[in-house]
Amino acid sequence: MEAITLLAVALAQGLVQVGGKLLDKGVLEPALGPATERLKTWVQRGYAQAKDDQALQKAVRAALKQAGAPTDDADDLVHWLTRVGLNRLTAERNDALRRQVARGVLAFTDPEADPPPDLMQALGWPRSHQRELAALLAAIRAQLVALDDWQAPIAYADRAAQRDLLRAALAHLAALDNLVIHTETGRALLVAVTQAELTPEQAAAIETRYREDLVKELEWHDFRGIVQLKRAPRLPLADIYLELGLLSSQDEEERKQAQARILALREGERLAEEERRLQDRVTDALARAARLVILGGPGSGKTISLRFIALMLAHGYGAARLGLDAPYKQWQAKLTEVLRQVGFEAEAREITGRFLHHARHEAGLLAERGLDQFGFFHLTFEEYLAARRWRCTRWGRARPSA
Repeated sequence: MEAITLLAVALAQGLVQVGGKLLDKGVLEPALGPATERLKTWVQRGYAQAKDDQALQKAVRAALKQAGAPTDDADDLVHWLTRVGLNRLTAERNDALRRQVARGVLAFTDPEADPPPDLMQALGWPRSHQRELAALLAAIRAQLVALDDWQAPIAYADRAAQRDLLRAALAHLAALDNLVIHTETGRALLVAVTQAELTPEQAAAIETRYREDLVKELEWHDFRGIVQLKRAPRLPLADIYLELGLLSSQDEEERKQAQARILALREGERLAEEERRLQDRVTDALARAARLVILGGPGSGKTISLRFIALMLAHGYGAARLGLDAPYKQWQAKLTEVLRQVGFEAEAREITGRFLHHARHEAGLLAERGLDQFGFFHLTFEEYLAARRWRCTRWGRARPSA
């Protein structure tokens, strides 16, 4: 497809996604009259028709031309789109950028205003040409209003703006998108969800959805690249994963000495030594090391081990399967609950945050075991607290007779 068609499809995709989010319960009040039903019907139709919608593509071309794009020459247009970052709108894994452009179009009701700074930064749009971006957003909006098939989101946004709801609604959607960062390998969820001004319920819903998506991505393992198989089979990763042994990293001379020592043993002793060395598993090491580097030759199992670990964490099996038995968020929630029970209702979260920061970074009480997973730095702390707990219970105050 040519550049104009790709851009039209990307714009339509972003608008449909934002429209669907605006209709979600709690984003906007439903009392927006016929605009709500019209938008709902429009969102259900989807964006698939954009590829063959000549009117939409003509509108996109006209908007680009008003923004100064060289629309008459295909090569010059591609170069211009690359220079201003619009070429990234068509990337497969850039839904968030498409939604951000769509939000910019819906919110740009004043053609004389400056374009959104966050959109300029996301696109990498040259600051010296910011008026071109403003012209493009205004032109796209004006062109969509003139198309019967694409008026619905603009009409809904205008109606929401009249009721002073649009700005807050789009800011809310932006906050949700800001929880996701884009890397070269795809999307990743930010850990500090509470910094995005979300309620605990919203943060929990996002984490649940993120875990579900991870499970869908990881639960089946594809056997690709085996030329003897006409069709690549897919098998459950949790069922076929063979736990790998973990050997400490050694240089060449150390490996030669270890190998010579093993070869000098009798057969029974050699087998026992090999079995002992392989008792240390990759997943076991996660609970003992905050950072772990896995080395191995091609096909040794590095990738599949990491995928298995990610699958277990996505399922919530960090404690049961990987030995990560002290989730930081659970500590935070429990401490906050205890403080509220003893009268620190207003400042419970702040006190909990300060305490955990001190325990984590200054006092040496907690050690990081993995992503958001913490345990006591030394078993002595755990034993002491367990003893104090035992002493404070009925069994501790009055030991039963034999």
